[in-house]
Amino acid sequence: QHQQHQQHASVPHASMAFVDENLSLEDIFRHYCLFGASGSAMNSPAGYQMDSARFVKLCRETGLLTKRLTSIDLDIIFTKIKGRGHRKIDFETFLEGLAHIAAHKQCQPAEVQQTIVDACQASW
Repeated sequence: QHQQHQQHASVPHASMAFVDENLSLEDIFRHYCLFGASGSAMNSPAGYQMDSARFVKLCRETGLLTKRLTSIDLDIIFTKIKGRGHRKIDFETFLEGLAHIAAHKQCQPAEVQQTIVDACQASW
């Protein structure tokens, strides 16, 4: 409950999308955080954290990358949202990144979220 309150307080325009009870945006985020991770990373006290490479991978594999939104654009967005001195982002910050992607693509954050969930539901 507290985490949800924090999420909405800092990112009111990037609410979490649930398409159905089986696959949520947060499930997808966690999946990509763990991609290629060792056992110690999975049990990290910091919780699920995503680095820039996994952020770009998720965007590439879900069809968000285009000629207008390149991996360089995603690196810039990631650098903007991660905060000084950090190398990884949490789920709340990931939602901010999706809002930046939406602004870049000139659409609503919910459309970006839906694109991700739809792509993963189709391929998982």
